[in-house]
Amino acid sequence: MWFSILVINCILLIIAWFILGRGFVFKTLFGAFGLTFIIGIAEKYLTHSLLPSADPLMASIIGAICCGAGLGLVYSMNSTTGGTDIVGAIITKYRYISMGRGLMYVDVVIILSSWFLFQSLEKIIYGLIIIAVLYYVVDMVISGARQSVQFLIFSSKYEEIASHINAELHRGCTVIDGTGWYSKQPQKVLVVLARKTESTPIFRLVKRIDKDAFISQSNVVGVYGKGFDQIK
Repeated sequence: MWFSILVINCILLIIAWFILGRGFVFKTLFGAFGLTFIIGIAEKYLTHSLLPSADPLMASIIGAICCGAGLGLVYSMNSTTGGTDIVGAIITKYRYISMGRGLMYVDVVIILSSWFLFQSLEKIIYGLIIIAVLYYVVDMVISGARQSVQFLIFSSKYEEIASHINAELHRGCTVIDGTGWYSKQPQKVLVVLARKTESTPIFRLVKRIDKDAFISQSNVVGVYGKGFDQIK
């Protein structure tokens, strides 16, 4: 059994090498070995269940949430833990669907096919519940890690702010011309696109240079190009 799994993973990794790049393959190898190591430790030391064995639904949901959070972190780093995850990564490269949805399609086919082996409707239902919760959490984690924001910065010190954003945060800035309707005075506006995790450093930087600056921050659905997601 283990030999068959090894052969399948090797074939998938070879395909991924040409489609997704060697960086993805190396990270996946690290993730696969890391997962195997952690599971070995968990099986040895986590001998007592934290949930009552009489409630498989609760165990399924909580297990799916924990697993989804962990896999979401792995996927957000452009890596997987091997197996069908590689297939899902290849699908999302060529289709405008999320990683979670792509993997869910693959796992649904596998779970439904298990009917011919187990012939248990109960196990199939539990399996579908698990993957629905798991990949919903996966998408939430990935979206949170890749969430982008747009800043509109109004300041008389826009040149200094833009220079520091370029130098310290390595983000580009665009200067556009505006006019204040109340003052009727021309106003330079800085437009900055960044990751949500960079919001706090940008606010601190602007406050350090011009504490009276006016800043607008908004979430954007997607940003594609250098420094962000690639156009598929």
